[in-house]
Amino acid sequence: MLISSLRLEKAQEENRTVAVEKQNLELKMRDEISGAKTEAHRLRELREGAECELSRLKYAEEELVQVELYLLHLNTTCKHKHHYSNVSMRFISS
Repeated sequence: MLISSLRLEKAQEENRTVAVEKQNLELKMRDEISGAKTEAHRLRELREGAECELSRLKYAEEELVQVELYLLHLNTTCKHKHHYSNVSMRFISS
């Protein structure tokens, strides 16, 4: 009877130890899952911000191309006006 009682106490103690370890593991897993969710959320926000930034950069680049074309057109127009102005001045001077 004494041996059975000791075995029962030992088994109950092991059961409590296993239950505590299980709770600790569950808590650790919940913390890791929570951390992973937080990191996933942070990375998604970074990705979305990058996509938004890429869109802004794309539109800014397109705008710069349009400005460059406009300035090129103005430059060409000014050269033609300057050329015609010089031609007119030659006729007037002559």
